Amino acid sequence: MLDVVIVILIWIFATAVGFVRYFVELRNEQKSRKYIVDYKNRFVAWVNSRGRDQDAYAKLVQDTEKATLQVGLWGVLDRRIPLQGVRFRNFQILPNLIPAINREFHRPYGSMTIDQDIRAVDECLLRAIGSKNELIADLKTNMWNPFRLAIHGVRCILVLPLLLLSEIGLFPLSIYFIILDSGIFKIFSSIVILISLFSGVMTIMIGWEEFFSITSRFIHL
Repeated sequence: MLDVVIVILIWIFATAVGFVRYFVELRNEQKSRKYIVDYKNRFVAWVNSRGRDQDAYAKLVQDTEKATLQVGLWGVLDRRIPLQGVRFRNFQILPNLIPAINREFHRPYGSMTIDQDIRAVDECLLRAIGSKNELIADLKTNMWNPFRLAIHGVRCILVLPLLLLSEIGLFPLSIYFIILDSGIFKIFSSIVILISLFSGVMTIMIGWEEFFSITSRFIHL
């Protein structure tokens, strides 16, 4: 009976860890979405002023780096400069086009590309907001799926030693995130989860000692 209780407590702990992790991720993504929405609203207000509100422009430029990080891949594209035949790969939209739009606003004869540039920035922010909405919806769904909670919890527990080492400076945080997102780690963690689930079910059904005895005999075949 004690074996069954231990197995159940372990899975409850893993589920709780997964819930907390999903909750933290949800809050972070909600904050990120709000930041992008606020940035877009400030951009639209500045455009509507036709570049006359230079305080708003200064704030947009000041927050460009953070906004670019929040937008992620939606803020990068391949761009060809009209009439020049020059193509830029991995062209960052916000830090390049917002200053360009400001210059175009103050040209005496206007610009041929200003509407295109404004549309590119606006669509970049809209796509990022849409992506955040989908991610938030998925996180909310997963938060109430016990199986996904347990899987997420087990993965968090597996990488906990690396996270602790990175927090004290003995392991690069960038490497931690690379490992966390790698296919090899996902396969490894899935195998651990399946083994844990199987052993937990067998322990509940026949008891730990009997399951350990059967496993030992199978290994020594």
